[in-house]
Amino acid sequence: MLFNREMIKGSTSMLIMSLLYKEGPLYGYQIAKLIDERSDHELSFKEGTLYPALYKLEEEGMLVTEWKVVEGRKRRYYALTPAGREDFLKRQNEWFSLINSVKKVLGHV
Repeated sequence: MLFNREMIKGSTSMLIMSLLYKEGPLYGYQIAKLIDERSDHELSFKEGTLYPALYKLEEEGMLVTEWKVVEGRKRRYYALTPAGREDFLKRQNEWFSLINSVKKVLGHV
């Protein structure tokens, strides 16, 4: 199913933060690949969507980055800050509340 970009746009940061919360530090390609796999290939983030979201989260103090050389390749790893972990939990609670409210309006409860 193809989702409306506007619907996905509001959840991009939360999806990224969720993976970093659960998995720990990841580099960009890993984040995109995990989102794709865990959504059964329904959600794919291209570089033009993923990296601006990562940079914005970093600017907001939600992420820190570290360059690492793994298997001979230099990669930029992203990790949640303590404030990012707290913010993710808040966003997750808001998201589930929103989903429940939308379900009620649509009659799917």
